[in-house]
Amino acid sequence: MIILVGWARSETPIGRGPEVTCPRCGHSGAWLVFEKKTGPTLYFLRLGSRKTWAAACPVCYCGAEVHSSEDRDRLLRADPRDSAWLADLIRSAETTSSQPEWGRPNR
Repeated sequence: MIILVGWARSETPIGRGPEVTCPRCGHSGAWLVFEKKTGPTLYFLRLGSRKTWAAACPVCYCGAEVHSSEDRDRLLRADPRDSAWLADLIRSAETTSSQPEWGRPNR
């Protein structure tokens, strides 16, 4: 008997975030907001998932992840006052880990 287990990952665009200048490519404009679900699978059925959200540059896909629904709402509000908050979040993501690429189409 073969048991098929795996790990599923999906990223779905859910809106546009605040306008920010990308530190990687220099693009200035509204960033995309994604919902990311990850979790184990058994025979291709999802057993559970963990949700996180991220804002990503629409040109080079560099971005920063947030873990709370309050921060997700803050991203989706696209308030110009939140641009500085998002820029700080991106800078901290660059210094703490390798830069994830959000929303890049699978190859």
